[in-house]
Amino acid sequence: MKLINEELIKDSLNRIKYAGKDLSKVDKREYHSEYYYEMLAKGIIKLLAEDTPDEYWDYSVYDRSSTPFINENGLFTIGDTLYQITNHKIKSMLLTKDTNKQDLLRSLSANNSGIQKTSAEYYYDLLNCPGQIWASWTTKGKWPSVKRRIRVGTELSFVEFLISYQRMEFKHNFYVQCQKTNLFNNWIYEFRNIKVDGKWKIYAYRYPQYYESSITYSSYASDLKGSVNPEDGSPAPFGSTFLIYPNSSNQNPYPPGDDDSSYGIYWQYNSFRCRPQYSYYHWEVVDTDQSMTSMISYDY
Repeated sequence: MKLINEELIKDSLNRIKYAGKDLSKVDKREYHSEYYYEMLAKGIIKLLAEDTPDEYWDYSVYDRSSTPFINENGLFTIGDTLYQITNHKIKSMLLTKDTNKQDLLRSLSANNSGIQKTSAEYYYDLLNCPGQIWASWTTKGKWPSVKRRIRVGTELSFVEFLISYQRMEFKHNFYVQCQKTNLFNNWIYEFRNIKVDGKWKIYAYRYPQYYESSITYSSYASDLKGSVNPEDGSPAPFGSTFLIYPNSSNQNPYPPGDDDSSYGIYWQYNSFRCRPQYSYYHWEVVDTDQSMTSMISYDY
């Protein structure tokens, strides 16, 4: 949030400072705020579609659910434990009263212990789960006047299968990004009034269990991230996970003649039959300020 505001403030000041001047002669360092360059240097943000007209920044973390509360060093604390989010893992370290900030950063940089995660892209690909799915940008306007664009995304990501309870845990999220061009034709985030409509049908387990609902959500946002209960469509704190359990048909999932008697063995070798998948979805966001719509759909 701070970076988005810093970029908007910088753009407002630049439009006054460089009004009527030759923009090609302006130092490129002026294109963005100092906070932007600080976050980029620390690796907290990364550039996407770099060196193209579509270039923009996003948080360089493997799990987007951490972005609302990490600081400029990718750090946050829970109880007596300090966590650091990077682009491919979470590191953790126990806090003590004698620990100072410099020691913490030095130790975390060298520390490979604690909670280790593979990258989200590899993790979801390994399990053949949908992961994040984004619509193409919907764009309006032409530079040197302000251009604006918007897009909607959805996410269905497997988290864990607890063999002892045959319990499935997964994420069900939606996203909206609103951007505009600054004075120098670089994309930055912008707050707008938006309305999101989503509906879906998800199935899981070998003998499909279906979870179907919808949501309508209005907000004033720039980089919206939300979680939604797949069963009843109720919004949940972003980063929430959802639990489902097998019905009677899935508690003994082996077809006649199977020699395996362990659901754990079945899951290990046949996870593709059990993971959450979309039967269909339709997500649409309307920018009520700029009369723009972004939409993404799938029907199996």
